[in-house]
Amino acid sequence: MKKYIILCSSLFSLVIFLLIVFVSTSNDTFKITTIKKPYNFVSVYDEEETMEVGVLVNSKKTHSTNPKYISSALIESKNKGDCLNLELVNITDEDASYVIENEKYYLYMFNFNIPFKTSEDFSLEIENAVLKLNYTLSTISLDIGSFSYYKVPYIGDKDNNITISKLKPLVNERNKNKTLVGIQIGIMNEEENEITIRRIIPLDLNITFSPSEIKEVNEVYESSSDIKRLLGYDYVLENEEIMMDKIDLKILPESQKILIIPIKYLNDYSINKVGFYIEYECNGKKGVYYFDNFLFFTSSLINIDSLHIMTYENN
Repeated sequence: MKKYIILCSSLFSLVIFLLIVFVSTSNDTFKITTIKKPYNFVSVYDEEETMEVGVLVNSKKTHSTNPKYISSALIESKNKGDCLNLELVNITDEDASYVIENEKYYLYMFNFNIPFKTSEDFSLEIENAVLKLNYTLSTISLDIGSFSYYKVPYIGDKDNNITISKLKPLVNERNKNKTLVGIQIGIMNEEENEITIRRIIPLDLNITFSPSEIKEVNEVYESSSDIKRLLGYDYVLENEEIMMDKIDLKILPESQKILIIPIKYLNDYSINKVGFYIEYECNGKKGVYYFDNFLFFTSSLINIDSLHIMTYENN
């Protein structure tokens, strides 16, 4: 009987020991990843932007989602020295979870201010951007996607020679995802003289416009219209070599032209908002109209297949 009691006691102690070791080990590390996507910002010189980054963590008991342990944060290039400082505002538990590789991950939103101001034009384009979080005892670096950041002197046209109306997206599918494939835009000449549109340039490193494929139309179409049907040929969304960037589109005094501006993609990211600027000439003088990054539609899609999961110590 004594042997039996001793054996049971030993087995019980072993189980307790293994449980302690397991719990201790499981809490020593955690897995973390980000939802990679294009981040794009257009604002005037003295305006601060806000930025939110979705972060997935496989535990709710890590220092990674506790803002009191974060001393600083920045966006930097994975391949070169470009960087931009951030100010952490808060971290919110989104009360959402996803199963990734048979493991449960919890979604947190890291909310930042971008406290950068300038007195001149500025642009920062990072194809492979990293969110670097400096904690009290460690550093976490997360691949977040692409990062485009532009500072412009004003929004609109400071001379009021042209105005924008009838702005509407063309949204089709790309790689089975809802994607902005073109912009419908009305450009109004407010002057008593002819205006010539010279260039329309996107403010986003992931796309370009093909001037030779911009089409003048008489009406604005439904957002879901097939861009291939509207253009009248088998339009290719992926980038092809663009030989020119000038348009030379003339708009008569106090009249409007409606355009379809097709989008060419330079990588696998699909966008739902974009900023751009229009260069024009009026009475021999050059003018610029700046349009900030307008959100054409919302998307909550999370592409789990593109996640890069990393393991860190929980200290």
